[in-house]
Amino acid sequence: MKAPRAERGPGAQALWLCGDRRTLVGAAGAATQVRVFAADGGPSLLALYVGRNSELLGIERLGRTEAVIEAPSIVGQARRLGATGFILAHYDPPRSSGPTAGELRASKELRRLGEDVDVYLLHHLIVGDHGLREIAG
Repeated sequence: MKAPRAERGPGAQALWLCGDRRTLVGAAGAATQVRVFAADGGPSLLALYVGRNSELLGIERLGRTEAVIEAPSIVGQARRLGATGFILAHYDPPRSSGPTAGELRASKELRRLGEDVDVYLLHHLIVGDHGLREIAG
């Protein structure tokens, strides 16, 4: 995999643009990418932007908690990159519990906002040592 080019995005710690446009294979492929890009191994909240043919266009590190989920910003970034969908993933190695009320609300808002502009929330995931969990929105 080519080294991604990091850029600063509005309201984000960094946006990595993926030069090789590696194809993601569902939630498991997203989970692998999340583990790769969560460099410090600590809790992270990431948005993965996906193109029409499931290619990975970019990964944005949003912060460390669901409190930093800004749905309009995430959907706007997806549109700027030409994404047709996005995956929101929480990387939290020790976490084994299910989604919080805030995560469920954010998932519903992201789904609604994205569908309004034909950019779809493909998955909302919690990735940790105990496996992978999908958040139903």
